[in-house]
Formats: sequence, C-alpha cells, structure tokens
Amino acid sequence: KRDANGNSTVALCHPDTAAGRITIACDLAGKMEGFIRDVVARGFRGRVHCYARGGHVAHSLHYSGHACDFALSGNLPG
Repeated sequence: KRDANGNSTVALCHPDTAAGRITIACDLAGKMEGFIRDVVARGFRGRVHCYARGGHVAHSLHYSGHACDFALSGNLPG
C-alpha cells in the first residue's frame, strides 16, 4: 500500500537474521527469517536485501518490503 506521495504505508520490521539485519514488511518477517535460516544452513553466504526506497522497477515489491534479493558470493555447491 502507498500513500498519496507514493510512500509505503506497510509496517516495516528490522529483524536480525542468520544473514544479518534486514528491513522487511512485518507481515513477512517471520516467514523470511525462517527461510533465511534454512538457506544459510544449506551453505548460502551473502547479503540479503529486502526493502528499498528506490533503484528497482516501478511497482516492485521491494518498495513495500515484500521482496528480497539474495546476493550470492562465490560458487554454489554441487
């Protein structure tokens, strides 16, 4: 949801996860914390970025904190 100025009106949370602190929509935070914990346990090493104020395509879910990017570094196992 957005206000008349295009700003997100969704409540944002800042949980510390297995991949570091993220800013995410509160209604998605618990599920994403568990998902991040699982992928880190399987070997993911990298930064996770969710909420964004800019830099994404129009109507991106990042603007409401409902999308995350997982930036992989190094090689994937297997």
